[in-house]
Amino acid sequence: MLKFISYLCLLLSAALFLPSCSSSRKVANGKLGNVVGVPAKRLLKSELVVNHSDYSLAYSKKYGQPLWVAWVLSYEEISGKTKRAAAFLPDPAIPEKYRVTTDDYKGSGYSRGHQSPAADNKKDSLVMSECMYMSNMCPQTQKLNGGVWNDLEDSCRVWAWKNDSIFIVSGPVFYDKPAKWIGKTHKIAVPDAFFKVILSYRAGHNKALGFIFRNDDSKQQLQDGLMTVDEVEKITGYNFFPKLRKSKQKALESNAKLEDWY
Repeated sequence: MLKFISYLCLLLSAALFLPSCSSSRKVANGKLGNVVGVPAKRLLKSELVVNHSDYSLAYSKKYGQPLWVAWVLSYEEISGKTKRAAAFLPDPAIPEKYRVTTDDYKGSGYSRGHQSPAADNKKDSLVMSECMYMSNMCPQTQKLNGGVWNDLEDSCRVWAWKNDSIFIVSGPVFYDKPAKWIGKTHKIAVPDAFFKVILSYRAGHNKALGFIFRNDDSKQQLQDGLMTVDEVEKITGYNFFPKLRKSKQKALESNAKLEDWY
């Protein structure tokens, strides 16, 4: 109980240092996400921004998956008691013509790779069921999904505990080459890699870092994919924290020291 009270005090004190702003494209579940903003990039006609209870995403009707998923990870999400839902569900917010189902992955050899993972969505049954929407999934190799990607998800939960709450954006990377496709009823492009950027906005402990990992069966460690947010932005074309002051962006996005997070 004492630890929980201390957590709340730290969270309230951190909120006092957040700059005020508003956005029509808000992250669904938290003040911190609304302050930093969702990834800025010109949306194509084939892309659709969707807000669920605890995460937001930009869905690509062309690629059959999210281009990015953004959420705020805090004590409330990681300390919940809700068990992982069993069913992968089509997302009712996606037009039926583009609504990928779990059957589209069957026999493909690829995992349904959560971008916002189930263990980040334990607050209640609604949040858990929404994180199982197929709009939150990308084709990942089983080695990546169960290896370094899982290690990074575990690390993010540790960092959220230590830093009150963190803002995360995750998604696929497609390089300039013809994509491999899977799917039965719907076609889904297989990403070449995956990115994740993490921001801590705790007062006095502001920091950010990014990762990109290959979507293959090679053995990868956290350090292998570590890079600055600036570097991830150059590769993906996104501005991940567009609502932050330019001076703050410059300071945070040009450094990536993994040791600062432990």
